[in-house]
Parts: sequence; structure tokens; C-alpha cells
Amino acid sequence: MKRLTRKWLVALPAVTLVTASVLGGCGSSDDGNKGTSASTTPSESTGTSAKPAATELKPVKLIWYYLGSREGDAEQVYAKANEIIKAKINATVDFQPLSNADYRAKMPLKLAAGEKFDLAYTSDNVNLLPYRDSVSKGGFIALDELIAKYAPQMKKAIPDNIWAATIIGGKIYAVPNYQISARTPGLMFHKAIVDKYNLKDKIKAVKKMSDLTPIFELVKKAEPNMYMAMLQPSFDTLDNHEKETYVETLDANIPVVVDFNLKVHDKTQGAYLQLMLEDAKLAREWQVKGFFHPDSGLAKDVTPDQRAGKFFVTRDNAKPGVEADYKNKFGYEAYVVPMGLPVLSTASISATLTGISRTSENPERAMMLLELINTDKELYNLLVHGIEGVDYKKLGPNRVEPMPGKPYIGTAWAIGNQFNAWLLPGQEDDVWEQTKKVNSTAVPAPTIGFSFDSTNVQTEIANIISVSKKFDKTYQIGMVEDYTGLIAQYSKELQAAGLPKYIAELQKQLDAWKATKK
Repeated sequence: MKRLTRKWLVALPAVTLVTASVLGGCGSSDDGNKGTSASTTPSESTGTSAKPAATELKPVKLIWYYLGSREGDAEQVYAKANEIIKAKINATVDFQPLSNADYRAKMPLKLAAGEKFDLAYTSDNVNLLPYRDSVSKGGFIALDELIAKYAPQMKKAIPDNIWAATIIGGKIYAVPNYQISARTPGLMFHKAIVDKYNLKDKIKAVKKMSDLTPIFELVKKAEPNMYMAMLQPSFDTLDNHEKETYVETLDANIPVVVDFNLKVHDKTQGAYLQLMLEDAKLAREWQVKGFFHPDSGLAKDVTPDQRAGKFFVTRDNAKPGVEADYKNKFGYEAYVVPMGLPVLSTASISATLTGISRTSENPERAMMLLELINTDKELYNLLVHGIEGVDYKKLGPNRVEPMPGKPYIGTAWAIGNQFNAWLLPGQEDDVWEQTKKVNSTAVPAPTIGFSFDSTNVQTEIANIISVSKKFDKTYQIGMVEDYTGLIAQYSKELQAAGLPKYIAELQKQLDAWKATKK
């Protein structure tokens, strides 16, 4: 077989994604539409109006989990937000921002246990609260009727092709946090360190992960207390690619890739095995040389270390204005090196969503809140930037500058329509127009629009995830010397777990889907 050219892979939508634990119970996408009438049908008497006056509504309290933190004057920000929300929809919100690490550890358990809450951040391609898996287990309710009745402005503001990425079994189960939808793999280098050691030309020349090694050696020697990387040298995360050879991976816990011709491959077999071995070898080298953070698995929240400027390079989407975002979030400037073409896929679109929990006692009001968050610029920017004169100063009608010390930091991309956000220092006046252009001109993934029905392989998926959790981090961060033997054992256990059956089912569905496109 001809040796494969290395390329970047992004997440393809899968019913089951990376998660700290597989949600308990049984269910299917169809089950997600059933249950009590309060979960699926608006129950409040609001007449025919899609926007009932606040005085017509009984007061309710909503619980909302999302990615963020309670830094600075967060409680004062939430109090002001609740003033707006109460006046408009007679609701108050218990804002529950969690760090990535806490979200990963807690939210799947909350969903599985049937804990009562109303809204939650969910995603198709990160190890937090997996969207399609959560839907398959009945965690989120179908939203089509609620959107039509209570969120017409939100529906109109988000393009149809973005909504399409949220559809499972013909139903919408989450609202996109509308923003940059295309993904351009990028490396974010600590600018002060790059400038200090005259490394700008060297980082611009990086084309593959192994090109980082000599740069890391130089920086580590000069800055021994610095961590070199907040990423693993994995071929399914970063490397240049071309449209003609583009391939995708379902998710980090299901080691399968789909090539440009919609052919499914086992990453631990054949030609792709060689790529895994190369990555494992590089990871081992980086581990031995001390390039990784002491918590190599990044199971804990390392944001404080990142804000302290202790990482030399991290991974991010090389989108318009990302440098300004990075500086305002972490407090230091970065050089961005794109590592591939911008790609639009179902997973990149649905990477950041907000769903309404099946346990919500007020799904109608939760949808009204989503309408507000996505259309009310005052409310959205309050949650993103905080309080004027305390957390930021206004530089113009559409531009702000955070106060020194970052008293409050909101997570713009995790809570609503980012195209409503005020501009930050360093962002160009037309950054949102640039962003929309990237979305519209990105390379369409060959699988865009495909949705995998995992009904026939639920057991296999659970078994595969269980096996992957045992092995993935170990070889990805170079924790063992005999990585070749480790990957061989990984492959053996995957076959026993049912990976061949999973691949056959995925291939069958891809073939059928491909036939409909001819």
C-alpha cells in the first residue's frame, strides 16, 4: 500500500462522542421526542402570541450549565442579567458556569442521574457533554415546536445550513451558539517568548508536529519552568491537508477515519497504524524531554497556568480575530500559525450548542431565554463583558476595552450568537464580516450533512469507548516506553469490543447516504 500523506482530521458527527462516562439508561432518538407533555409541548397559557408579556407569565427559576467561571464580580453581573431577564420573560436564572475539567467530570453524571436543570452546553466534538450521545440517551428534548413558537428571531438569525447540523432523526435537539463554524487548525505561540528568542521564522516554517521538537528544545532550555505544549502530537488533530486527500475522524474515543471517498478505516490497522506509531513515538520523545504539563492528561483545569503564561504553544481555531480573543482571555499576546485549510463540517458547526434538559420543568421559558440570549445585544454583552465602568470601558457604540486585571470574563462562544458581541481591542471593525466569509468559503467536508444512526451498535460503541479510555492518553502523551506493544494490545481489545461491526454499520450508512447524493 502506498504510504499515506499526513493530514489534519477534524471531528465528524457521531452519535456517541468522547465523554468521561457513558450515560446510563437506554433510549433512542425517537425516545427523545416522548415523555411528559411538559417536556415536548408548550404548557403555559399564552394565547396565540409567540412573545407573551412578562406580566402574563408566572415567575420561574431556570438553571443553566455552561462553560465559564465565576471570576471577579460575576455575581453582580448575574444579578444585572436577571433584572433584564425578569423584566422580559418573568424568569430568573441560576447561572452555573463550570471549567472544562469540572464540566467533563460532572455534567454527564448530572444528565445520567436525571438531575433537574434547564439548559446545558453540549458539543459534537469535545470531551465534555456529547450532544448526539446525550440525545440518544434521552437527555435533551426536541426543540422544533418550542423554537417555532418562542424563538422566531433566533431561528431567523441563524442560517439554515447551521441549523441542519443539529438535526438528529429529523428533529432539532440543541441551539447553535452561532459564531465561526469553519475550523482552521492553528497553533498559538506565546508571542513574548517567540520574540525574545527570535523564533518567528521558525514557527512560521512549522508544517507538522515533529517540526516543533527543535523549537521546544530551545525554549525549554532557556525557560525551564515553562510547559511546551498543551496538546498531544496526534495525527487526528493537527497537520496540513489538501481538499483532495481530506479525511475525518468520528471522535477521539472511536479510532476510525473516513476518507474523501467515504471509505471507513480502522486507525489501528493498515496504513493508518503507521501514523499512530509515528505520533506515539513523538509523544514518547516529548514526555521524556519534559515538554508536557505535569498533569499530562490535562484532567484538571489548567487555565490558571495558561493565564500565567506558562504554556509556550496551545491549539486553537485560526479564525479572524483569534489573537485579540486570546489576549483578552489569557492576558498575553500570541502568534497564530494556521496548520491547514478552513473546513466546514457537521461537527465543526455543532461544536458548541445549548440544549434543554429532559428534566426541565419550564422548557417554554428556557426557550424564551435562548431567544433573549441570541437576540438581545444588551443581555448578551453583559454576560460576555460584564459591567461598564467595572469590567470594561466603552470605546464606542460597538467596542469595549476590558479593565486591567480582567475582573469578569464571559465565554462569548459558549452562550449565544457571537455576531452580536461588541469588539475587543485588536479586533478589526469588520471581524464579523470576515468570519461569515470564512464560514461561507470553507472547504465542505465530504460527510457534511451525514448523521450516523447508532441504534444497531450501541453495545459496541460503549465497549469501544471503554477500551479507548484505557489506552488513548497513555500513548498520546508518551507514558510508556513500549508504545508499539501498547498500540498492538489496544487494537486487539478494540476488535474484541466490536470495532469491526461498528465500522461495517458506519460504512453501510455512508454508502446509502452517498447513493442519495448522486
